Amino acid sequence: MAATRSRPALSRKRRQTQRRVLAAALEVFAERGVGAASVEEICERAGFTRGAFYSNFSNKDDLLLALYDHQSVQLMAVLDEVVSLHVESAKDPAARRLSVEEVAAAVLRAIPQDRRWFLVNSEFILYAVRNPTVAAALVAERAKVRSGLADLLRDSFSQLGLDSEVDLEQVVRWLFALHEGGLNQSYLEPDVVEPGAVALAAAPRILAALTVPVPAASSGTRGTGRSRTPCPGDPARACPG
Repeated sequence: MAATRSRPALSRKRRQTQRRVLAAALEVFAERGVGAASVEEICERAGFTRGAFYSNFSNKDDLLLALYDHQSVQLMAVLDEVVSLHVESAKDPAARRLSVEEVAAAVLRAIPQDRRWFLVNSEFILYAVRNPTVAAALVAERAKVRSGLADLLRDSFSQLGLDSEVDLEQVVRWLFALHEGGLNQSYLEPDVVEPGAVALAAAPRILAALTVPVPAASSGTRGTGRSRTPCPGDPARACPG
């Protein structure tokens, strides 16, 4: 199946239809598996005909990509809201300036933990690894999320008077790996590791270790995470000067 994700602006009714199909797809994919779930089952769960499905999605691959995009948009909205609250508090001169560890912990606690999406996302990744066309489309979707998270980190660091010693796009890749790997442990050992606990324990400390205060004279270029000179032998880490 070919993977496609380009679509025109939608009417309100069509957006509602797509949301219902996406909600049904999340449930059916999680219950039956991405490979075993059929378009017919998803349509039945959503209360629509096959015609309604194919007027909104080209195929099951297109539906999976749309579901990934939908979940990503929801996640970024949550993170934006949490970060904005902390940015506003940071503007209050009477308030104590929060540490990067405190802000990171608050953001991580706000991430919704949904076992259904973990199952679907994990299987989607495996499916994409076996299908180059799907992989290319999923890589593009994940790149958009990483770019948005890097911008969020950059803005947050700026408000906290910090800069990153490592390119933020690379930092986000590390955080992706930590988050997804931690969830693997959590859902395999639910009685031992709570969902999100691994990332919550490690990510704030990692971010604190990778950030440095920005001198007052450099405040105009805060939080770029981009302009530093790479160290020989370790391109991700920047060298002073």
